[in-house]
Parts: sequence; C-alpha cells; structure tokens
Amino acid sequence: MSAAVVDLVRRVLLLALLVPAFSYALPQAQNLPDNVSNHGVISIPLNFRTDFVFLGSWFLALKESDAKLVQHVYSRKEDIDAYQQAGVWPDGAMLIKEQLSVNTSDSEKLAENFAGHSKGLFVMVKDREQRFQDNPLWGDGWGWSFFSASDPVQTETKDYQAECLGCHESVRDSDLVFIKGYPLLKKSY
Repeated sequence: MSAAVVDLVRRVLLLALLVPAFSYALPQAQNLPDNVSNHGVISIPLNFRTDFVFLGSWFLALKESDAKLVQHVYSRKEDIDAYQQAGVWPDGAMLIKEQLSVNTSDSEKLAENFAGHSKGLFVMVKDREQRFQDNPLWGDGWGWSFFSASDPVQTETKDYQAECLGCHESVRDSDLVFIKGYPLLKKSY
C-alpha cells in the first residue's frame, strides 16, 4: 500500500473519531425536539401528518378579503398527554398548524367545502427556559415559525412579536394557544 493511501486512511479514521467527539461537545438545547437546532432554528418535522395526533381544525374567513382557509392542527402524543394531565404545555411541546385553501363544489342537494392545497405551516415549540432570548423567533414561552408551501425549508417569520402575536395575543390566558378548537384538550365533550 502506498504512503498516500495509508495517510488517507489515517485521516479518515481520525476524522471518524473526532466528529462524534466534537458533536457531543456542542451545547445542546435540552428537552427540545430534533427539529430545533442549537441556535433555535425551527424546521418542519418529517411525517407530522402520520406521526403526530390530529387536535382539530379551524375554519377562517378573512375579513379583509374573500379568502377562506382551513387550519389542521397537530401535536405529539406525549405533549397532549402532558397537557391533559397538568393543564399546561410541557417544555419542548410542539404544535403544527397546517393552513390550507378551501375548495367548494355544489351538487343538487349539497354545497361542499373541503380542504384544498397547502398554503403553509406554522410550527410552535414550547420553551419554558427562554433559551433563545436573542433570537427574534423566540419569546413569550414559545418558538414561532411559518413556512410557505412554496418553500417549506426556510421560515418566512422574521419577528414573532410583529408577525404572530397580533392573532395569538387574544388567547394569552391559554398560553397563546387557541385551545377551544381542540376536542382532545377539553375535559368533557
């Protein structure tokens, strides 16, 4: 074996040993889900429609336009269980709100309204420890991000106070979450 190949093998082996050691040395945001980076960057979790629990839907008719939207909301089972037991969202809890257009069709006996194409996704992550105080996407106990359906990788949200609280402020008494539309969170039906 040539000296160059031996040197290459040594470098690869050294790199294989150093990379795991380096990644363990990075500061980790404890109790936060895998879709939150160490710097507070939120991404959309894969397979949320099948791996998460469906909480409920919101039907919205925007007052300033004729637009109609439906929002399907999901959370992880462990987050729902904790909320049902304690009445508060646990640290690291995640809510995903998928915003969809509303399609309509009429038949002789029925006018149908049903979910159309995805407009985007809102992701909220509970942060009881206020880990990312210098990040404008985190505050009031939550991480906030909206992703357009046309670019589900990069959040469009720049400042949660300017872009999210306008709607969520009305439900501050329920930890900024619109819980009244979620049958699973109610104590009785």
